[in-house]
Amino acid sequence: MGFSTFLVVLDPELPVYVPGQAVNGYLKVSCHEEVSCRNITVTIKGQSKVHWSEKSGKSRRHYRAEELYFRHPVLVWSGEASGNNMSPGSFKFPFSFILPRDIPSSFMSHFGKVVYQVKAEADLPWNFDKSHKVFFSVNFMYDLNMDPLATIPMVIQKEDTLCCCCCAQGPIEMNMRAQRSGYVPGENIVVNGDVVNNSSSTVEYTEIKLIQVITYITKSKQKQTERTVQRVYHPLLGPGRRDEWASVPLPIPAVPASHLKHCNIITIDYIFVLLAKFGTCRTMKAKVPVILGSLPLQNTYSSFLIQPSAAEFGGTTMTIPTNHTPNHSPQHSPVVPPHSHLPSAPSLTASPYSGDPPPYTESFLPEEFRDVPPPSYASCVFGTANGGRLDDDAEDSDTGEFAPRYLTYRTQT
Repeated sequence: MGFSTFLVVLDPELPVYVPGQAVNGYLKVSCHEEVSCRNITVTIKGQSKVHWSEKSGKSRRHYRAEELYFRHPVLVWSGEASGNNMSPGSFKFPFSFILPRDIPSSFMSHFGKVVYQVKAEADLPWNFDKSHKVFFSVNFMYDLNMDPLATIPMVIQKEDTLCCCCCAQGPIEMNMRAQRSGYVPGENIVVNGDVVNNSSSTVEYTEIKLIQVITYITKSKQKQTERTVQRVYHPLLGPGRRDEWASVPLPIPAVPASHLKHCNIITIDYIFVLLAKFGTCRTMKAKVPVILGSLPLQNTYSSFLIQPSAAEFGGTTMTIPTNHTPNHSPQHSPVVPPHSHLPSAPSLTASPYSGDPPPYTESFLPEEFRDVPPPSYASCVFGTANGGRLDDDAEDSDTGEFAPRYLTYRTQT
């Protein structure tokens, strides 16, 4: 009949692991009668993959790249002394692995991924081998205090005169400022500024948004995609009016830190965008870089709650601007920015950490991070984001509904 139980258990199972930390657990095996088995191996592995295809004429070309960060197999049971037979009963085979320090954060998208797993395999003669695996989240500890660009203020100043099919006349002025450029998930980018419409046309909406820029790298070609992480918009700005953004928060949900350090085939950057939309014919846009980290700036520690919880999901939010009276006449009803590239709430059905995480009075990080405000965690705002497009081999084809989790902080304001 084979094994009635063959299950990898992480114990303790941490919501997020960091490089240098131990991954502990055991393989739980039970059988009601003797099972023919040569050996059982438990393997921990970390790897990244990139894959996309492009059509050229009548053919389609595929672009691929892979990196293996580590692969450690351990023989936890051998049938050599028992004639390759396992006796009936229940067994636990413990394992412990230390993660390398130079590994990237977990990541998942349509064209690339960084995944970490523990897999158990039983070599069964004259039968299909038995296996079970679990995935876990790794966060590289990107310390904003080590990045001199994190403390630089974000500043946007732009003026442009629009003249196109909407016949806008006069300059559009855009001014926006945030106190710094470095943040962690759970924080708000608090912006102040204004958009002045000196044209003769109505601005359908103004918005601020956080964009994730992903670059996939192969030997022969690179591919770049963008995903909207979060956005806030103001509806309708009439001719000659000023749209003021006064201490407007742009929440940062659970996403990986900038750059995806130690990964050579995927890079991640973030940009802050200020945008004014005129009908279908013209958009005025300005952008500046944003740095997202795993460890917050030390001078911001006092703003974090002692018992944090998950940050907001990404999405579109409308705020009521000051010094601005929208025209809600039938001819000028408010326009909502398109949602096509916005993240939706991630699927958490396969995670034991579904929904809001429990409050933490003590950090689950290693002792070396004892001075950091206790973080919580949340599943990636983009969910699994893979859709199986990369799972083109049997060895790691069942990431399923796994969504990476990231350190998340919650502020008091």
